Amino acid sequence: MISYIIPVYNSEKTIKKCILSVLAQKYIKEIIIINDGSNDNTRSVLKEYSTHDYIRVINTSNRGVSSARNLGIKLSRGKYIRFVDADDTLPVNSSELLILSSGDLCDLVVGASDIFTNDGIYKRKHKLNINELISVNDYINYILYNADSLGVGDKLFLREVIINNGIYFDKNI
Repeated sequence: MISYIIPVYNSEKTIKKCILSVLAQKYIKEIIIINDGSNDNTRSVLKEYSTHDYIRVINTSNRGVSSARNLGIKLSRGKYIRFVDADDTLPVNSSELLILSSGDLCDLVVGASDIFTNDGIYKRKHKLNINELISVNDYINYILYNADSLGVGDKLFLREVIINNGIYFDKNI
């Protein structure tokens, strides 16, 4: 049901924990890992997972996170897309909660984010009201006044909306 897209660049220290947290989720259609030209030991770490049933590892030259995510979108086959960064760790039931709260009514489901510094210190959190359905215009207003909501890691996107509307990341950012 969910295509997880993970862009990776020089993430040998964090990618294993990230992958394990995604594998612990329910509703996995596939995990697409785009190795964006890593020049550390990331490629060796990813090789350990390349034969897993759900995981596809794509090695590319370094073009940046936006290009890596765009390639993942084009390769995805799930009903939903969830973007995960190589240093993210997903809570065990986070995808299940996003799916259950969508109720097949939503093009976009927004969850909560907890951000921690490298040494594990809590930095910030944001969250919309639980089970709140809002219009696109209301959501646009929300993100305009809550700049920390612009990240993609705590969101579940309906793939058909992205594909049908040609919504891709700006390669210059």
